[in-house]
Amino acid sequence: MSSPPPCGPGARPTDNLAFLLARFEGRRIDFKEEVSDTFYKLLSAFANTAGGTAVIGVRDSDHAVTGIDLRNNAQKKLADSISSRLGIHPVIETHEVDGKNILTVIVEQSRTPVACDGRYYTRVGDTTREMLPDELRVYFQQSIEWDSVPGTFDPDEIDGESVRRFLALAHKAGRITSLDPDEPVDAVLRRLGLVRDGRITNGAVVLFGKNP
Repeated sequence: MSSPPPCGPGARPTDNLAFLLARFEGRRIDFKEEVSDTFYKLLSAFANTAGGTAVIGVRDSDHAVTGIDLRNNAQKKLADSISSRLGIHPVIETHEVDGKNILTVIVEQSRTPVACDGRYYTRVGDTTREMLPDELRVYFQQSIEWDSVPGTFDPDEIDGESVRRFLALAHKAGRITSLDPDEPVDAVLRRLGLVRDGRITNGAVVLFGKNP
């Protein structure tokens, strides 16, 4: 019989690797032999539901450990790739089983919707699927931080004159006096918290976009 998972303060699913490998795929766990597009969709789904753990280097059909090549700084490259494509920073841990390396990627539930290549995914049982339009609308309505979600906007979509008018009015009203009216637009957006993970947020486009 598999030993029970740890349940003390701060315990994580990966604290008991044997238990993890003995589990069936479900809403919060999935096994992948390698990193592919489906892996990124899975992480998006985990973030948009209840969080979860992806185990890389394990065959999903029988949980046989196939291993993953971690040479050439592969773990860091994976972390950078996840950050670039999804804008999240999961905990990535390395484990060795029978002389083979596997990775566990632990994703927390996100407070804001997480897209993968412009699409939003959800986890239903052990299945990852794209959100339906009605589901996505409700999800965004329930998110209290929609304006802070980074989009795929180009900096050219920001109207610099609108930013300048805003700064002038703010200075005249005695508010945000720490900002220099001649400061570059991208710097102003960062200072206002309208740039996240290097990308312009929905709020920036709503406030200062040429075509919001």
